[in-house]
Amino acid sequence: MFPRSETTPGAGLPPPASPSTARAALTVQVSGPTPLIRAGLERVAAAAGLSVVRRGEVADVQLRSTPGLGSPLEVIAEVGLITVRISQIPDALAWECVRDLVERLLSAPSR
Repeated sequence: MFPRSETTPGAGLPPPASPSTARAALTVQVSGPTPLIRAGLERVAAAAGLSVVRRGEVADVQLRSTPGLGSPLEVIAEVGLITVRISQIPDALAWECVRDLVERLLSAPSR
């Protein structure tokens, strides 16, 4: 779980450099234990050029801070640790988006 912070994860990060239409078509479903954590993760995912979908919708990537839903590609964010779980080989676009997402999550301030 994330420590309490006065900053939102992803705050202050630059927006993505004009994501391609294909990249923006990659969807992500975000889950977290609190609305603030979910909102922060959604902000980081959007900054990485991913399209956030509503709870219950099918997504290409799962981004969460708690145990997940069994998606073929999951990104689990904890303080100072990002875990990527893969059960199917992702395409190049998915790898690129996940790399960008992980970079942004690890560079976000965790005060």
